[in-house]
Amino acid sequence: MLTRSLSPAWTYFSKFPTDPWWFKALVILCVSLCIGDTVATGILNYDWAVANYANPAALGDMHWALPVEACFL
Repeated sequence: MLTRSLSPAWTYFSKFPTDPWWFKALVILCVSLCIGDTVATGILNYDWAVANYANPAALGDMHWALPVEACFL
């Protein structure tokens, strides 16, 4: 998902350098949200798959990254 956001952003900034600042700010916001979503997903997956491997009780607890990730979507 991150590459689907970074590649169009790179293309946008290289092809339209004279666009208004608020267009650029909107693109930066979208890319930032996508990066935040990727980081939150990585933290959540690491915690469930590595740190709590073979610990079924950990699946019952809501990890803090899950609601944070929902904010980035």
